[in-house]
Amino acid sequence: MTSEAGFNSADELFAALRNPNAIERRPVLAWVATHPAESIALGTHEGQDVVDAMIGLIDPAQDYRFWQDVAIAIGAFDSPKVTAFFCDLLAGATETVAVMDATSALARRDLAGQRETLIGIVLADDQPDRAAGAAELLASVADLPVRAAVRVSALEDESTPPELTPAAFDAWVDELTGPFDAQARARLQGLGPDVARELAERWEHLSTEDRTWLLRWTTEEIGSGAGPLVGIALEGPDDLARVALECASSLPAGSVDPERLARWAVHPDPEMRGAAIAAGAEVDVESVLGETAEPEVAVAAIERLAGSGKADRLAAPLAAQLASDSAEVRAAARGALVALGPPAIGELRPLARSSSPEVRAAAVSALLDLGDDEWLAKELL
Repeated sequence: MTSEAGFNSADELFAALRNPNAIERRPVLAWVATHPAESIALGTHEGQDVVDAMIGLIDPAQDYRFWQDVAIAIGAFDSPKVTAFFCDLLAGATETVAVMDATSALARRDLAGQRETLIGIVLADDQPDRAAGAAELLASVADLPVRAAVRVSALEDESTPPELTPAAFDAWVDELTGPFDAQARARLQGLGPDVARELAERWEHLSTEDRTWLLRWTTEEIGSGAGPLVGIALEGPDDLARVALECASSLPAGSVDPERLARWAVHPDPEMRGAAIAAGAEVDVESVLGETAEPEVAVAAIERLAGSGKADRLAAPLAAQLASDSAEVRAAARGALVALGPPAIGELRPLARSSSPEVRAAAVSALLDLGDDEWLAKELL
């Protein structure tokens, strides 16, 4: 029987805990959880103490929610078998709440004897929640095996990354192909540009997705130094080369071997040709602009011309593009003409009287931006 003082014997307490009515058992578990010392002091019954009795109540085949209150009560005690219980709970958890409860309980305990168990959990790829919980518990543990240290570092920002030895880089490459690839990329980027250079040395071991990520990161981090890597990517399949061309277009001129760019300037796909022109492939841009009807190529050629600094000879070819059937091309040409400034006005004025409404609209809009309001008012109004 219960009273304000609790229970009179272990036998009495265990009988109350074994009540099959979960609602009636709940206040008993609450008392145990708030009186762990008194519960232990009642002694044992048939060789079991109160922790053993509560563990015996659990049917692991049931969903965790059916015995969560028992697990919480067990968490009020501190002994090696309680630590082992929560490690087992974490290792077998299939529900996020079970992972959270196990991790919370273990965070308050000495885990020296559970190191290998936790390493096994953190390295398992089949249950990301479990691995994340184990990583939280291992974040401050020193001298982890390299593979485990890398996984923990990917998952826990507060952990100290392992020394960047060749073995560690190999482990990071493996991590990029696992369930925590996004976290691994984010952590690696935080380690600085030297990491990008080392990963580039392992190019052949990276997936297409990781190569794409590395190209963009390297271009951003080390600028022209990314040129050789971009050149290697240009020898790859079209989807990777497309990213490499995008990266090349943001690098200083001359960063990428022009011969590697040139092959893409004659690719059958106009989008690839346009990307190659934007990246600086050695082509006669004015001729390309005059000959192509493909918007992807024309826009790239317009942007190349606009950045060439030859205002005296660019106005006419750019103005001709206002007659394009492509709204994208017309918009690019209009922007480039405005950027040229006054030298463009002479080419734009005749087009303000064009019979094409699209051409007229683009020309008038450009002239207004160039401050040619007085001429427009006099000639068109």
